[in-house]
Amino acid sequence: MGSWTAPCILAYPVGFAPEQTDTGDGWYLWKSGFFKPYPMGDVNHDNLVSIVDVTLIVDYILSIHPSNFFIESADVVPDGIISIADVTAIVDIVLK
Repeated sequence: MGSWTAPCILAYPVGFAPEQTDTGDGWYLWKSGFFKPYPMGDVNHDNLVSIVDVTLIVDYILSIHPSNFFIESADVVPDGIISIADVTAIVDIVLK
């Protein structure tokens, strides 16, 4: 389920257009589709967890707030704090 702080991508088969209904408040109700959230650790929402995401979190920790930083994807260690623990967790994801 998507929200303003946790956006999602609507995925559906090629050639199929899901039906959408305007809810009147800027949100849409989608039928015949399913939601795929961005991967945890993908702080710039490019659908790839990489060293770029690690760099963005380090910048955030150093009070450099990049415009393409999505905090809900950065809290990989779900403790409500963006810290070096999240950096380490993303490095582990990148290195697999």
